[in-house]
Amino acid sequence: MTDDLLEQLSRHKIVLKYIAIGILSSFIDVSVLFVLKTYFNIWYLLAAAIAFGCSFAIGFVFQKYWTFRDVSVKKLSGQVINYLFTVLISFSVNMGVIYILVETFNPFELWYVVAQIIAVTIAGIVGFILNVRSVFHDAPDNSGVVIATGIFPPDIGGPATFVHNLGERLIEKSVKVTIVTYSDVAKDALDDLAYQVIRISRALPFGLRHFEYLVWLFLATVNHGLIYAQDITAAGVPALLVKKILRKRMIMRIGGDLLWERSAESGRTELSMNDFYKSGLHRNKLIFMVGKKILANCEKIFVTADNLRRIYIKYYDVFPDKIEVLHNPLPSLKDFPVFMANDKAEHPEKIILFAGRFVKYKNIHKLIDAFLNIYDDIKPARLVLIGDGPEVKKLRVKIRNEAGSRVEIINKLPHKELFAHVGNASLCVSAATTEYNPNFILECLSLGKKVLLKEDNGLTVNLPSHFLFKDGKELEVKMKNLLLNDVDTNLERGEVLKSREVNSWESITLRHMDLLKSFGLL
Repeated sequence: MTDDLLEQLSRHKIVLKYIAIGILSSFIDVSVLFVLKTYFNIWYLLAAAIAFGCSFAIGFVFQKYWTFRDVSVKKLSGQVINYLFTVLISFSVNMGVIYILVETFNPFELWYVVAQIIAVTIAGIVGFILNVRSVFHDAPDNSGVVIATGIFPPDIGGPATFVHNLGERLIEKSVKVTIVTYSDVAKDALDDLAYQVIRISRALPFGLRHFEYLVWLFLATVNHGLIYAQDITAAGVPALLVKKILRKRMIMRIGGDLLWERSAESGRTELSMNDFYKSGLHRNKLIFMVGKKILANCEKIFVTADNLRRIYIKYYDVFPDKIEVLHNPLPSLKDFPVFMANDKAEHPEKIILFAGRFVKYKNIHKLIDAFLNIYDDIKPARLVLIGDGPEVKKLRVKIRNEAGSRVEIINKLPHKELFAHVGNASLCVSAATTEYNPNFILECLSLGKKVLLKEDNGLTVNLPSHFLFKDGKELEVKMKNLLLNDVDTNLERGEVLKSREVNSWESITLRHMDLLKSFGLL
């Protein structure tokens, strides 16, 4: 734990330098005062003024040229004045805190030295923030991106994969990148890559881990120019606080609608995302109000699907020119084995495949029911569910009691292994109430597989009606039709492959580079 803390601190030399110069300035102040009074018998107030002037001058020079590496001279006089105000404010905070602590805790016999340590710490934090905001905010190392995310490899999921890949590609473009994430591991092989990864343990108690996340995000953002949050709450809230404190630029990428998802997962609504907002159920919800505030403070917002963009423009009052659709990039087929369509002669068993998180709004229970209701018409057949999530225990119980070996659960898999299962599938299904341009379905289409999903899906590809369903009954009918009849998917496969070129990692990286250039951070 100590080694890890030291390693993390070593990545933030600016903070250590600031503390070191603060200690040096205090030492010079006391030393000069002692020498002038003891050996030269100078009046103590004059000696104190000279001592303060010496410590102030040395502190300013070292903080400017060593700590913040600001070699500019155009604003030198203004920086001196601002630094003086910062010192005076820090001194006032120090005096105020020590007075309050000693007077308040005097009945508890709080030692004044302890009070001074606390006061110096608080005053130091205030001084550091003021220096970053008002004095040395134009330092030349104020560049690069801090990516604030809730998940990161070895976590499996779209946002984790996106952040990792984006970080790699920005580093290749010589962009400084630091990633702050919650994590179940203290370190991972990816942490030895060119960008920095700061991991906050999920094992910490609620509140404490969020505070630690906020602290490390603050430290990471000091010498970066942009905060890139990957969600509204876990990353977005601390990102907004740091933005306000340090006056940094902030953008956001949103992969789904948290408010609707939580309402659907808790059973408070069975409506689609669009119908949920139309009904007004979002009003007066804390997540909605917080989200609206955070989005208003972002200079650019990326979403993964058109249906999300429409929701945030209409209900969150986001300006249309500030929010863009940035589709999830699909993996290149050259990185994976190419599978041909299922050969019924070799594989007489029909495989219906689902892959994703096991959460309520994915409607996996309803998918199992639909499969069992048509089983006698399509057998031999098997429903394969790949993933993990809060619903997994309930699903296992349901399968044991109702389905037996006809339904199988497989733990979440790396992408290449998932592709092997896609290659053996007869039909790939997503029964979620609402989807946001689901990668799983797009990948299945890119391999020429038949798919089935809800009409409210945000997909980049226009699917014919036989690939879409409205309710549980239609799910059964269309599932049976697709399994028993030959359906040509060449047109949809072609559209996906074209989309793959448009939404490649090269194009996504270029869009981010253009944005950084427009912000003056390159």
